[in-house]
Amino acid sequence: MVYSKTKLSLLLSFFLLLLPSETFTSFAATIGPGESITGNRTLTSSGGGVFELGFFTPGASRKYYLGIWYRKLSEPTLVWVANREAPLPDDDSSAVRIGEDGNLVILRRSKVPVWSTNSSSTTNPNSTIVELLHSGNLVLRDRSNPDAVFWQSFDHPTDTLLPGGRLRFSGDSGTLASWRSSDDPAPGPFSLRLDDYTNAQYSLVWNGTRTYCTSGIWSGQIVEIFPEMHSNSLYNYSFVARGEEDYYLTYSVQNSTIITRLTMDITGQLKQLVWSERKGKWDLAWSQPREQCDVYSLCGSFSICNEKGPSTCSCLQGFQPRFLPDWNSRDWSGGCKRKTALSCGRGDAFRVLTGMKSPPNGRPSRAKSREECESDCRSSCSCSAFSFLVGCFIWETDLQNLQYLSDDDPRAVVINLRLAKSEVIESTSSSSTTRRRNRGLLVGATHKGKKKTCYTL
Repeated sequence: MVYSKTKLSLLLSFFLLLLPSETFTSFAATIGPGESITGNRTLTSSGGGVFELGFFTPGASRKYYLGIWYRKLSEPTLVWVANREAPLPDDDSSAVRIGEDGNLVILRRSKVPVWSTNSSSTTNPNSTIVELLHSGNLVLRDRSNPDAVFWQSFDHPTDTLLPGGRLRFSGDSGTLASWRSSDDPAPGPFSLRLDDYTNAQYSLVWNGTRTYCTSGIWSGQIVEIFPEMHSNSLYNYSFVARGEEDYYLTYSVQNSTIITRLTMDITGQLKQLVWSERKGKWDLAWSQPREQCDVYSLCGSFSICNEKGPSTCSCLQGFQPRFLPDWNSRDWSGGCKRKTALSCGRGDAFRVLTGMKSPPNGRPSRAKSREECESDCRSSCSCSAFSFLVGCFIWETDLQNLQYLSDDDPRAVVINLRLAKSEVIESTSSSSTTRRRNRGLLVGATHKGKKKTCYTL
């Protein structure tokens, strides 16, 4: 079967990817020994050809990857990437085939292996085949026994969990990891992982270390703080435990005609999406955290998160985007940098930011007054801000997770941001105008009274 598709590129939702504007030749649902996928050739899933496997280039990238996407949607969407950390320079001379050890391998220039299923369960490679199932699951199995599966992509999800897929915990695996950027499917800073099989708690994690949202404890049928996992009749989420080394989360759909996917988004939110044929796009069923600004370090350093502003992320006054092209493409993770370097002394000044959520990693100080607190900050060249209400806190790192709450929010603090004196307008009237301008950038980001649906940390 021959058909045409437009070049694979990331659309506004960061999920909807179009295929290269080339003519693709589709295989049947399987490949066996001696067969391979190269160039424009693809593998079409069994049972109606819902999914397709082949090489693609994401966004503006010129690198090639092997992936699986929805074949029949008007907005074809990528759901799995094999070599997300080992891209290929081109696809014409690369191949996917069953190797001599019976594993599925990607060969650069048809010779150098860059990725493998790496299963130790394979037997005779002459009796092994690869099949793309109707569910979107890519399986390596025995030719004569469909139940003898040596490896399956459903046990190794990348950023997306399809119905029937497994978010498994086994050693260091068991995560959904966002893309690094719209042009790079390598694991990004945000991931969903299973922490503890005893309590079956899932966490959203930044950079592999910082937990910013947790699910709560599995109660047998529901996850305590993710109400969507039990209040929505579309889905049936299950936690399966077969001992300490084999446990996973999976889900099914009540109505088999519904097209849906669970995705660790590039924005740091976990999203359940449902395809709307009438609208020709993906609808959001639920997301966690609900508020995008609750994602840790979404805007990088020295930036304000404001979901209701003209841009979700805005640099603080006195700062500018560190990586402007990325910033303009809505990748804010690089944060902002100073326009003018600090003098590391009395040449610096402070700008007052009121109604702020306290940034993490503040160091308590013994200072007994605001003046002493400011002096403590000035004494350290690495100090970027201080706050003095009941006590003194000093920030000696880049400020992360800045949000405006409101001046009357009981959680709000006053942050004194350290800037070069030239960046601070010293006249009273000008300073007042500047603060009002700052406030204008922040109005609408209040979290007062917000019902949290996960433990944000």
